[in-house]
Amino acid sequence: MKIFGKFLDTSVLDTIRTEAASAVSRSSLARKVCEKMGWRGANGKPQMMSVRLLLNRPEKRGKISLLLFQGPVPGWSPPEEGDLLWDGVAGPFAGILSEIAPLEIVRVETKADSRLWNALFSRYHYLSKGPLCGAQTRYLVKSPVLGYVGEAPLSVTVVFVRKVPKNFVI
Repeated sequence: MKIFGKFLDTSVLDTIRTEAASAVSRSSLARKVCEKMGWRGANGKPQMMSVRLLLNRPEKRGKISLLLFQGPVPGWSPPEEGDLLWDGVAGPFAGILSEIAPLEIVRVETKADSRLWNALFSRYHYLSKGPLCGAQTRYLVKSPVLGYVGEAPLSVTVVFVRKVPKNFVI
């Protein structure tokens, strides 16, 4: 079976079936499939989201059975108001963009950036914190005047863009 340009031979499918039968989480199963297939991104990290999407196809075809999605990580909650995380985040701003420009779009690469991105998403997105559709690259929006003013995910639809720079300025 060929999915996303990768061949799932019987040994990989057998590994998936064996692991899925032992009731492992989808994340754990995706990690094992990444190892078995040697599926890593340009940054050397396992392509977890791609494999999790890949696992949906054989499941829909009845070739494997997976645990039901169990929702966001248990115990996660947004940081409290007094958390130091909020120190570099801008409050509400009423003005024009040129007053806080130039804006820098910074790729989320560290745990601290990820924590900030999740907190901003949870606080300001109308659906709050929840899973996004497909794989995405996450960015923080930073103003030299106000600090962090927002966040943005770029989803898999940007695969048509040749190269998205690590940081860029608006």
